[in-house]
Amino acid sequence: MPLAVIFARMDDNWTEEALAEAGRYDARMRLKYMNKRSKPLPVTPTLEERRTAAIAPDRRLEVERILESGLR
Repeated sequence: MPLAVIFARMDDNWTEEALAEAGRYDARMRLKYMNKRSKPLPVTPTLEERRTAAIAPDRRLEVERILESGLR
């Protein structure tokens, strides 16, 4: 954060220079965080998530068998 903004916020003495610097700083921060949001972060699945994904097809087949046997 620019010093002019820090000092202005400390004693609420907003000069034109501090106000302009605060606006530029806020614009830079918004741009920085908007750019971060647009880039998806890679996610590594946990061991539990990997195990769940691995057994999902087996569970689906088991449910289908149960449903099919119940219909007969």
